Amino acid sequence: MSFTIHRHLDSSKYRSCLPPRFRALVRDRDIVSGDIAMIVFSDKSFILSSHVRKALDGLEDLTEPNRIAVGHNFTREGFEFLDALGFRVCLENGSVWTDDELKRTRRNMNVTA
Repeated sequence: MSFTIHRHLDSSKYRSCLPPRFRALVRDRDIVSGDIAMIVFSDKSFILSSHVRKALDGLEDLTEPNRIAVGHNFTREGFEFLDALGFRVCLENGSVWTDDELKRTRRNMNVTA
């Protein structure tokens, strides 16, 4: 899972760090004054909680008042983990799966394929 972390972004410049397909997901009115920390998961797949933890391992001293995570879709655990840390989570697809449900479904698809 590929991701990019942006730190200390100015509110007038954060949109330029978003891939075009994600720009409509983040609304300017959700940004309060101050810097922005942003994680962009660019793959078109589900983002598991393990992917979220890996991305957050690279974030130390998270001081930005605005925290945004964008991606195609997050598992329930991935979403909740980011939400608990104050991230506004923006996703393209609203399907709700748990980590275990997604892993089990992928395993079953590989067995029958």
